Amino acid sequence: MSDIVKKRILFVSPLPPPHYGSALSSEMSLDILNNENSFEVRSIKLNYSREMSDVGKLTPGKIGGIFNVAGRIKKELRTFKPDLVYFMPAVSGFGLLRDYYLLKIVKRLNHGKLILHLRAPIKDNDWTNPVRSLFIKGLLICDKIILLGSELIPNLNSAVPEKDIYLLPNALVSSITEGDAESIYRSRGNGNYLNLLFLSNLHESKGWFKLLESCRLLNDADIKYLCHFVGDWPSTNEKLKFFRYVEKNNLYDNVVYHGRLLGREKQNMLREADILIFPTEYEAFGRVIIEAMEFGLPVIASNAGTIPSIIDNGITGFVLENNNANEIFQCILKLQDKTLRTEMGRKGREKFINEFTIGIYKDRFVKIFKEN
Repeated sequence: MSDIVKKRILFVSPLPPPHYGSALSSEMSLDILNNENSFEVRSIKLNYSREMSDVGKLTPGKIGGIFNVAGRIKKELRTFKPDLVYFMPAVSGFGLLRDYYLLKIVKRLNHGKLILHLRAPIKDNDWTNPVRSLFIKGLLICDKIILLGSELIPNLNSAVPEKDIYLLPNALVSSITEGDAESIYRSRGNGNYLNLLFLSNLHESKGWFKLLESCRLLNDADIKYLCHFVGDWPSTNEKLKFFRYVEKNNLYDNVVYHGRLLGREKQNMLREADILIFPTEYEAFGRVIIEAMEFGLPVIASNAGTIPSIIDNGITGFVLENNNANEIFQCILKLQDKTLRTEMGRKGREKFINEFTIGIYKDRFVKIFKEN
């Protein structure tokens, strides 16, 4: 019997470190392909940042890294001769220019199909900018494209035909059992204060300043709470702005900054929290939301990107219409009710299990590659 001919896949994407949503999701996707017997996979790490503070900045090391990646892509296209190239491009800033250049190489030398996986939305002001829009249109020329949800189809400005679009929400590898979840429900909220959690890289666009303003409102209303902030600072200026606001508004007894937490330490924050708050201004999906849903947490988040499809407003959490401090404050007041928090958390976990687990994602992800 002859050996089975495996489909050759070249996987080009950001991967950890640093640890942020799209890189972690790409790592999960790469593991799925590597464990599929019908594929032969080679991967190229697209990013050269080591810390979150390096992301988006142009450095001599990154310039050298681009040419290193370009050389590796050329070599793999000529020697490995993939049947399919999977590429997760950036769609803004310096990353857009980098990936436009790298994809020009792929399109020139590749004889198989090209699948793009967009894990970030394209900003309106990039579409209206005549120069950036040209780069985006050139970037989006491909055979198929994967989006995180239907809300992001208009974001493409008809640059890709709908017949060539796959919809695939993010997912997670389950980290707790139903027994664990029941234990968490029993232990949660037994104190005399609310545990609020912000879990993300601390770009101000993720909404941490809005939450700080909400903390001031909670203090004024004499609500007992602790608000935990977990994540890396992208810049010293944002870090200074955070702590100056905390000091000016006398929030030191209520606001705790933990830095970046991974693994069990991060899971412990999710176990002990009562509410996750994510008032982001710019998001395609919000991986942290489904992380919270797995742990049975109600979520307060903005209506950016696909978030309105992830959170069932009023059922598993609250979707913010105006995304301001007062609206966040009002939602927190509603969730002082432990019974409501627990009910929302249970329904959120149920939705996570039905829609956002690795098994569901794996079947749909692998199918895309087998069809092309």
